[in-house]
Parts: sequence; structure tokens; C-alpha cells
Amino acid sequence: MSISSRPGGITLLALAICVFGVILLAGAAELLSATGFVEEYIDLAWKTMGTITNLPPGIDLVALVKVVLTAIAVVLIVLGVVNFPLAWGIYSGKGWAWTFSIIVTVIWIVIGVVTLIAVVGVFILMIAVLILYYLYRPNVKEFFGKGVPRTYGTPIGPI
Repeated sequence: MSISSRPGGITLLALAICVFGVILLAGAAELLSATGFVEEYIDLAWKTMGTITNLPPGIDLVALVKVVLTAIAVVLIVLGVVNFPLAWGIYSGKGWAWTFSIIVTVIWIVIGVVTLIAVVGVFILMIAVLILYYLYRPNVKEFFGKGVPRTYGTPIGPI
């Protein structure tokens, strides 16, 4: 498909995915920097509350929180880095990018429903539904090679 037939929203979608990738990487950097302060926060909480009552013996809470924060940061880094080739694939009209975008959007819809009690869940759900709707538009599917090419005029030749 030629560049001139690229639907207008594709450029906006690719740009939004790049921005989201940067936001994910910045969030990962914040989490990784927060691991350096975990011990201070937990010490402050213990001084304020006294002790954490339901913690099994032998559990190092500081190490556990650091591992969890680091694991979340690694997931955010992977997701953030994956967004850049995905944005390129969307901008270029690659079929795999359409398929991968549908999968990711459905995952975001599930996350939006699960976090619906929070205000952010409403926004996630609205944006994901709009993206899913847009990706299924006939001209967008055709751009990615997923739809049936449109024909114009009456067919020529025997019927």
C-alpha cells in the first residue's frame, strides 16, 4: 500500500504508541530509583505503626519489596521497548503490527475493566475501545492488508 493511502489516524496512533513507550520507560526508571529508598520507607512505617503483624517470620520485607519493584520495572522496560517497533509497524502498515495491536488492545480492555473502580480504568477502557474500533475500520484493515480491497465502479468483463 502506498504512503498516500495511509489513513490519517495511523500517524496519530503510531505517535501515541511511541509516547506511551517513553512513558513506560520513564515509569520503569522511577521504580528502579525508588528501590533505593525502600528501606527508609519501611523503617518509617515500622516506627509509625510499631510492627507489621501478619508478616511470616523470616521474611525480609525490604528485599521482597525491592524484588517486586524491580520485576515490575523489568516488565515496563520490555513493554516500553516493544512499543517502538510496534509504532513503526503500524506507521508502515505491516500486517503483524495490526494483529499485535489487536492483542495488546484487548489486554488493555481487560486491564481497564479490572481497574474500573479507579478513575484511570475508565480512561484506559475508553482509549482501548476507541483504538479497537479504529483498527477494525475497513480502510484501516485494508491499509494493513487485512481487509478486502474496495472496488470502485462496475466490474468490466463477463459476469
